[in-house]
Amino acid sequence: MKANNSFANKINKVVQFCCQWPGGYYLAFLAVRLGYFFLRIKQRTIILNGLKLHYLEAGKKGPHLVFLHGLGGSSLTWSFNISVLRKNFHIIAPDLLGFGRSDKPLISYRVSLITDYLHEFFSDLNISNLILVGSSLGGWVAAHFTLTYPDMVEKLILADSAGYALEHSISDRERSLINAVTLNDAKAFFKQLFFNSQLVNESELKIRLKYKLKSNEPYVIDQILDSIEKKQDVLDYRLSGIKIPTLIIWGKEDQVVPFDHALRFHQEISGSKLVVFDQCGHVPQAEKAESFNQEVLQFLTPVHDNSSL
Repeated sequence: MKANNSFANKINKVVQFCCQWPGGYYLAFLAVRLGYFFLRIKQRTIILNGLKLHYLEAGKKGPHLVFLHGLGGSSLTWSFNISVLRKNFHIIAPDLLGFGRSDKPLISYRVSLITDYLHEFFSDLNISNLILVGSSLGGWVAAHFTLTYPDMVEKLILADSAGYALEHSISDRERSLINAVTLNDAKAFFKQLFFNSQLVNESELKIRLKYKLKSNEPYVIDQILDSIEKKQDVLDYRLSGIKIPTLIIWGKEDQVVPFDHALRFHQEISGSKLVVFDQCGHVPQAEKAESFNQEVLQFLTPVHDNSSL
């Protein structure tokens, strides 16, 4: 486990180094591709209703472990997890419609739309018996998918999941941070995402911002935020319908989705297990990657024996 995480960390450092130089973005892209090659992570695309969905695939045997990223994220969110868990599972990590390298059409976005496209995605790949792992917005999508298509999901893992109706409107300042279009706003928001501010790298943020501004992603995020304001597809009073084993992982110092939401998920999903990481923010799969991976493996032991690790 440590060896794979070490390799992923080295690739990440190469990317950060490349981005410090003029024209370094292309070298950074090549470094990521090289990392995928050595870790046997394949980039794939699929066409659904005329729209391209990009996804990562790794591992050949074992249960289908599906990673769903958060708002403004992509399949790259799970780099430190795929590199380890690919040994035990068949991993699928899509760029959700509107994000990453998937198409970003100018349509009305909401969680139920993303859920429907995921259902078509899994149907086209002819896979079911899914283990869904969702972070933030991805957790909301994973829970909504489980409630909508319960026969397709075997286990559920929620990491600092969104999904409950907001108690207040999203302010203009909050919207400008969540949907940052300047480097200063992007840095300010990412400092809210992590407990350890040293994990916020300006070079990496420049890459994210560059590609975000060249796409329709700001429109997509605004649409999602509008949907959140309208309380569309919220999970309130619905989670008792989740009857499968569920693991809830939360960063105690999350500044984006408060810790009391973790307690609500735990209380409302019968039989769920709650794991809390101290000194951790909104993205435990990155900030506490080794602990996160170990918790996932332990939770999934009845599905797949990891005693040899």
